Amino acid sequence: MKRFTFRLDRMLRLRSQEENDKARTLGEARREEDEAREAAARAGAHLEQCRVQQPEADATTRPAGLLHQLNRTIDAAAKALRAAEDEQSSRAEAVQDAEEEFGEARRERRVMERLRDHSKEDFDQETNREEQKENDGIAIQRWLSLR
Repeated sequence: MKRFTFRLDRMLRLRSQEENDKARTLGEARREEDEAREAAARAGAHLEQCRVQQPEADATTRPAGLLHQLNRTIDAAAKALRAAEDEQSSRAEAVQDAEEEFGEARRERRVMERLRDHSKEDFDQETNREEQKENDGIAIQRWLSLR
């Protein structure tokens, strides 16, 4: 009996390896997005903390230098928050891109697996036909020898 060989087996292995690489890339992108989200949350908390320190209008008078310094600190915290939010949105886009690439790699691997499965089915059917022909030939020879 012949042994089944899938001629595109190497291609299937390459597709599987590519899918694994894309999955790894997607995992890294998600981790980086989580880190960026945490950094944005920390920056938001820092900005809120800076705003709490800002004096209200009815509070006691404070030196102009201190007020100026507080405003500069708040502006810097707001700028850091915007930068963190921008970084988070760019990381989210990177995750979307990685998800699309992973999905495409997964589809390509599945196509190769389906081709392999269909080839195996065709091989099995052809092998069964050949065996049936051989068995029929043996049966005819036995029937003719018994006559």
